[in-house]
Amino acid sequence: MAGRDAPLTRVLKTALPLLPPAERGARLALRRWRVTRGLYPDLRALIGADAAEWDAAVVAAQDGPRVLCATSVGAMTDQAFLDAILAMTLTLRGAKVEFFLCDGELTACQDCTYKWFPDPDSFVRSGPRKRLCGSCFEPARQMLESLGVVVHRLGDVLEPADRDAARELAAATPAGELDRVRWEGVPVGEHAVAGAIRFFACDDLAGEPAAEGVTRRYLEASVLAAAGTRRLVEQRGFTSAIVHHGIYVPQGPIAWTCRDAGVRVTTWNPAYRQGCFIFSHDDTYHHTLLEEPTDAWTDEP
Repeated sequence: MAGRDAPLTRVLKTALPLLPPAERGARLALRRWRVTRGLYPDLRALIGADAAEWDAAVVAAQDGPRVLCATSVGAMTDQAFLDAILAMTLTLRGAKVEFFLCDGELTACQDCTYKWFPDPDSFVRSGPRKRLCGSCFEPARQMLESLGVVVHRLGDVLEPADRDAARELAAATPAGELDRVRWEGVPVGEHAVAGAIRFFACDDLAGEPAAEGVTRRYLEASVLAAAGTRRLVEQRGFTSAIVHHGIYVPQGPIAWTCRDAGVRVTTWNPAYRQGCFIFSHDDTYHHTLLEEPTDAWTDEP
């Protein structure tokens, strides 16, 4: 998945965070360059000589149970690639898998961190669209659509009323209630705060001057993610959903909204053992690691 530029990328990723903030635009240049250098795998090449068999499997799965693969953030390439592999294995077993990607509609997301926005006030003012979205949605869409599956765009299911509601809630919620606010039952505030904490890579927002502004951006995005997911689930009638992480924004609101609508949710995350993954059903690994009975795996080799 690292592509042909891997050695150079490792050097630059180590050096660039040490640059003064004014020079970190080089990180964005590297990101855009890597998009054209094999960062997104060629899935048709991976299928190779089995292309006819694969295309037949896609057609045969059209009447199968519908599975939502809520990759959401295309720039998280490792997650997008594993989601694609999961989609392929499910399709071969008769499921109709459909993807869900943000197309630049979110006002904040899991891809946004202080590394891209060393001046958090600039993020509060402008969000990610100008800096990050152009190298996120389109390459992921092309990779996933090459499989012949449906890729839904967040912008296609959102309505003006959704955008108004998200903006108004984010602006009107008192600062002391940002972590507790709900939108139609979804704890959007909880996920917004989680997103802000990840943005700053800290465990406590106290002492961060821009924390409130960043959290309000994530709150608006959290409502947008929940509203778009609810409408998509209503339209498509999914029986189950795959969501990486299952927390932060937009994955947290997406997972919660799917569960609330009766959709069975499986979340996944890279495991602590190399080359492994944790799959958790109807919850996140944060809870299942604590609550799962050990006899579920004690006798496994």
